[in-house]
Amino acid sequence: MTEPPAPTGEPAPEPPAPEPQAPEARAPDPPPELRAYELPNARRVVTYGLQLAYQSSSELRRASLYIGVLTLALLGPPLVFGVEFFAHFQISDLVPFTGLVDDPTAAEVNPAAVGPFLALIFAFYAALLGWVAVAIDGQLIGVALLAARAAERAMTLREATTRARQVFWRMIRGSFLAGLLGALVQVVVSAILVAAVGRTDTSGIIVTVIGVILLSPLGYLATGVVIGDVGAIEALKRSVRLARARPRIAVVVALFTLVTAAIQTFALFAGLDLLVRVGTFLHLGANGEVQSLVLVMLGLLAFVMAFGSLNFTIAAIVVAPQVAAFLGLTYYAGGLDRVREVPPDARPFRWVTRPMLAVIALASVLSVIGLLNLPASIPG
Repeated sequence: MTEPPAPTGEPAPEPPAPEPQAPEARAPDPPPELRAYELPNARRVVTYGLQLAYQSSSELRRASLYIGVLTLALLGPPLVFGVEFFAHFQISDLVPFTGLVDDPTAAEVNPAAVGPFLALIFAFYAALLGWVAVAIDGQLIGVALLAARAAERAMTLREATTRARQVFWRMIRGSFLAGLLGALVQVVVSAILVAAVGRTDTSGIIVTVIGVILLSPLGYLATGVVIGDVGAIEALKRSVRLARARPRIAVVVALFTLVTAAIQTFALFAGLDLLVRVGTFLHLGANGEVQSLVLVMLGLLAFVMAFGSLNFTIAAIVVAPQVAAFLGLTYYAGGLDRVREVPPDARPFRWVTRPMLAVIALASVLSVIGLLNLPASIPG
């Protein structure tokens, strides 16, 4: 029988600690630009896009207010001036000056109306030029916000606006090239249709639909420059390749754009008609009292801001299926990261850029000059 060892005054050595188990091997998360986005089929691409727009409603709402305020700042002063101008003068005062008719019996031009009329024309042209830039910015902001929501990347309105400005001129160049091609297609299709069946009342609609279908391969331009982060020409080339990969989706996205544009036009004219009906019911007019003029101006300003917000919202809804299809076809959203790669010498962010401020100031100054040159009293 073995005896236990005699105590030595030292503690017995502890048994060695078990070695830690190596964690189970796990595949690393794929980079965001390689995420396998869901690709809806041609039947579901519009539904998927509308769901994406609904999920992004909070971001889009803030952006719509921003675009609405810019639209009001641009178009508001010329509209106020326009109401005052037509409170003082009639169309007949300018018919010979505009050159729209050649009627020797027409009344002579009112010299007092020529100066304010020229100021009104230049103010509206400056405002419309700025509004076109705002509309393009709004479309790009919508693409960025929708793509960020689909890619599960938080993006603020400021970041989306920065991304839109980064690719603004790419979009301008791409839209110009696509517009030239679209005009050529419209001319050719119209000539063929007239030669085949003659001119009809519906020929314009038929030409438009055929043109939209033929130009559907260029439908991924906006997503190509914002999400794909490529130039205008490369974005058009990639758009054609994506359309060739899934032609049905490209056609559905293009036709959805056409249908939504028709709805937008209907909503615009419906809003104008409602504004006119309300003015008629309240006996408001340009030749009324001061209170009447003020109410007309306030109604027009409210309509302009609502129009800017609605135009952005519809543009975002239109582009939502395009965003869903682009992400599902390319698995790439790396262009959204460019907004955070700001160089150290970059200019500070401005909600209203200096060129836009210059356009707003030009339209406002011309409107004020025109108002100051109006007669002191309104003809009875």
